[in-house]
Amino acid sequence: MGTARSSQLARERAAEVERLQASARKQRELRRKQELYEAQLQSLKSQYETERDAILMELDEEQKRLKEAADQRLEIARLRKADSRGMKIDENGARKARKGAAAR
Repeated sequence: MGTARSSQLARERAAEVERLQASARKQRELRRKQELYEAQLQSLKSQYETERDAILMELDEEQKRLKEAADQRLEIARLRKADSRGMKIDENGARKARKGAAAR
């Protein structure tokens, strides 16, 4: 085998090694990007769940406050004996006239 041929084989082997190294680098980079993506996705999911839980708690508290206010209005109406005049009390504490009766 001549010098030119052995030089050619050495260049081909070097090029192959370089291609394999480049391929390995790209695979590592792809894995790193996948891990980063998954970490960011998990972070966003956790942030969303935390904010969702806080909002759901606020909504639940608001519903409780509304129900308590409605219950208080009903109790005040009962204490005023508003229903003793033949009027029913609505959920919000407002008087409801009986059918056929004029409102007072």
